Amino acid sequence: MTARQTSNNPDQELLIKQLRENELIQSILDTSLIGMSVLQAKRNNAGQIDDFSILMVSKELERLTGRSDLSGKLYSEEYPGIKHTPLFDLMLQVMETGIAAQIEYPYQVDGFNSWFSSMFVKMGDGLVASNLDITERKRMEEDRFRIFTLLEQTEELAGTGSWQYDCLNHQFTWSKGMYKLFGLDFTVDVSPQTFLEFATEDNKSVAALIVSCMISGQSDFEETIKVICMETEKTLIVKGLVVRDQDNRPLRVVGVNMDVTRQVALQKEREQLDLQQKAFEIEYKDQIFKADLHAQEEERRRIAESLHNGIGQLLYAVKMSLSMVDFNKNSDPASLYQIKQATEQLLVEAIRESRRVSQALTPIILEEFGLKAAVEDLCKLSVIEIAIRYKVTETTLKLDRFVEISIYRIVQELVTNVLKDAGATKANLSIEHQPQCILITLDDEGKGFNFDQLKHQCTGLQTIENKVKLLKGSLELNLDDGTGIRIWVPFVK
Repeated sequence: MTARQTSNNPDQELLIKQLRENELIQSILDTSLIGMSVLQAKRNNAGQIDDFSILMVSKELERLTGRSDLSGKLYSEEYPGIKHTPLFDLMLQVMETGIAAQIEYPYQVDGFNSWFSSMFVKMGDGLVASNLDITERKRMEEDRFRIFTLLEQTEELAGTGSWQYDCLNHQFTWSKGMYKLFGLDFTVDVSPQTFLEFATEDNKSVAALIVSCMISGQSDFEETIKVICMETEKTLIVKGLVVRDQDNRPLRVVGVNMDVTRQVALQKEREQLDLQQKAFEIEYKDQIFKADLHAQEEERRRIAESLHNGIGQLLYAVKMSLSMVDFNKNSDPASLYQIKQATEQLLVEAIRESRRVSQALTPIILEEFGLKAAVEDLCKLSVIEIAIRYKVTETTLKLDRFVEISIYRIVQELVTNVLKDAGATKANLSIEHQPQCILITLDDEGKGFNFDQLKHQCTGLQTIENKVKLLKGSLELNLDDGTGIRIWVPFVK
């Protein structure tokens, strides 16, 4: 652009005229793709520069500013924001030293919100200024910086690092996260062979494979490798992706390393816990099997004892009573009547004992009339030896047969323990159907015992405890005064 406006200053008019006549300068200004201007120093009475007068501007600068009236105007009056940036001081510095200088600065005044790159060259008592709008470049740099910062933060949080191998220039670069993973200073030179240097002895072949895939760029890959970093073994997952050109030739291999040391350790811990759990389950099942076998043997011993000492003795007494009758002689009717009465009483006792043994073996009443009737009958059979107050809550819900039998056997074992070991004269038993479980409570006024000290001898309680565990229930003992037992069994229809 040629200067179109005139000034009242004769010297300035003369300079403008001279510049107009200088076709070289005019050509440079008009054909440049950079916004350019020619500035003349404006000095005060003390000879100090207060401002610059705009003598000429290029077409590009006119386009960038949207102004065609800048010639003859004062620079700082048209752009007052320059005095709030290092720009004006730099212009004065160039005028003083004569050394060209360049600066990049943000300008956010007079409706501008841009970045500029300006260069000043001294010419006479003025400057030739070039202005390039670099806003887009700065925004891209800021975006890259944000992405880079986000990548660094992500690598920090995730324990990862990224890398790139240039297949054309054979250059290898690491991210900050990679240096941290390997415990290296940022100034250390790295190469694909770095993986070989840090790999454990038994992982050298894996490292060699990673290096080969990286350098050749033949295919994507993913490998797990163990490395020694700062005297600590780490497990890394190395993933590589090949970037190719239009002719399918490898350009670069980009990848990421993920530190999975902690995950591998947790996996091993889980596997160890699983093994321990399985061993515990086997041991637990073995203990239950042995306890059940012991309980069965104990039950058989009780039945044998009952048959021998109960029914067997009664039947032997019947035999002895009948042997007193001599059918070959005329017996005294009164004696025969006494023998008859005694024999009938023995048979009644034998029937009662047979019923008790039968009830212990197979509770028919449980099958026919349910849990409530079976428990009531069990308590009635024991009333001769101990007074048991019992209460069974009615329910309209039908229990699972296995659960019902298990609960009956638990109650049966509880009552047997009271009769056998408690030394009590009274006991209270209740079976209560709660919303989500069945609560079995038994309290007696007996002597109690120390379960921790005698638990290996308390086969009855061990049997009960095993049954409760099989039902996924819980058991609570109170041995402070007599014996109190609370058993919760999850409710199953």
